Amino acid sequence: DTPRCSSNTGNMDLIGQLHFLKKALHENKAGEAAQNLYPEGFMFIHALYALAWCDAVIDLPPDNELRLEAAVELSYCLEQMDSPIGKAIFNPGLPLKYGAFYRGWTAYVRGRYLQLNGRDSLSSQQFEADCTEIAEAITETPKPYLESYDDLCWPADNIVCLAALSLHDRMIIN
Repeated sequence: DTPRCSSNTGNMDLIGQLHFLKKALHENKAGEAAQNLYPEGFMFIHALYALAWCDAVIDLPPDNELRLEAAVELSYCLEQMDSPIGKAIFNPGLPLKYGAFYRGWTAYVRGRYLQLNGRDSLSSQQFEADCTEIAEAITETPKPYLESYDDLCWPADNIVCLAALSLHDRMIIN
């Protein structure tokens, strides 16, 4: 099927799915359910939901109702990701505090939030700090990859860290 799209609403089939997920995350505790399925479930579902909103509305005008809704949902996701529940399984004592998985995804989502909403000072400062800490950790680690957990690392988690750094650089240059 061809998605239902318009210049005012974007892809309405995708927006319908996002509204379904919104209800599941806000009311039905889908984040906690995802966490029960795998160790990073809570973080991952919030990150992917936030990024889907970004992609769904990025071409809409800044004052568009759906784009404003997306901004609220990205804020919600960042609050959830930064919450004690979001951080619960990640170790703050790693060389990159909370590890590559947590820091890569939160930095990337925060950068996309800034792309969508402009540079508010608090989010910009946090994004700058995240990217600085990621870059320093990459430079300083004697290992081939940053850890996500004690003595455990995955290249894919590091790719998200690099994506956040790339996004940062593109935002600074433009």
